[in-house]
Amino acid sequence: FLEPQSPEGTKKILIGTLRVFVPSWLTSAKTPTRVCLISLVILTVFFTNWPVLSKSTMQAVTENNLATAFQENGQLDEAVAHYKRSIEFQPDYAPAYNNMGVALRARGEIDQALASYEKALAVQPDYPDAHYNMANALLEKDEPEAAAAHFRTALKSIPGSVETLNNLGIALASQGKFDEAADQFRAALTADPGSAKANRNLGNALSQLGRSQEAVGYLRRAIELDPADPDAHYDLGGGLLEGNQLEAVD
Repeated sequence: FLEPQSPEGTKKILIGTLRVFVPSWLTSAKTPTRVCLISLVILTVFFTNWPVLSKSTMQAVTENNLATAFQENGQLDEAVAHYKRSIEFQPDYAPAYNNMGVALRARGEIDQALASYEKALAVQPDYPDAHYNMANALLEKDEPEAAAAHFRTALKSIPGSVETLNNLGIALASQGKFDEAADQFRAALTADPGSAKANRNLGNALSQLGRSQEAVGYLRRAIELDPADPDAHYDLGGGLLEGNQLEAVD
């Protein structure tokens, strides 16, 4: 997970993952070689879509899924090359622009990633994954206000998305809007009470609001859910100190 720089004086807050348009079978399959993986992608796309899609659309979908396979294997240059080929076959194929943005961002090319997300949204303005991914890239560029706008747009299509609610809270907290951020973290916990990230983030937001005793409960819950997170332990220690609960600090 990426952790964006928080405003001075605030604690670190987690951020959710990027979204790639990936066939469900691909994320769970364990193929022994790249050749087998690529062959499986081609055969699945062909037999699933052959009666329905035009030739150019099928070629675009195939290239997009090949690129996704390379991307899942950490081969970002090959992935970007296949996303570009997908777009050549069908210039209005929004998933290829979105996925290429994810690959470009993984290569550290943030501005190019943003441009790719913009193209995805020019084709499909209500595309929630592209809004979500653009928002995360904007957070990385320290543009939380613009990021919040894209998270809010994504939520219109996916209102119960825990990661989107959580990351909107991060964007608001990065602007010092801790009350509004806490509301989003609570909404994320309503959708998934077992989210360690949302529990920790809500605890940190409440701590920033001076509500240390309330914050400690959420930070303890975050550790129960993810005991291996060292930052959660650090934040809990800070919360206990702020609440003058020194005897509880281990």
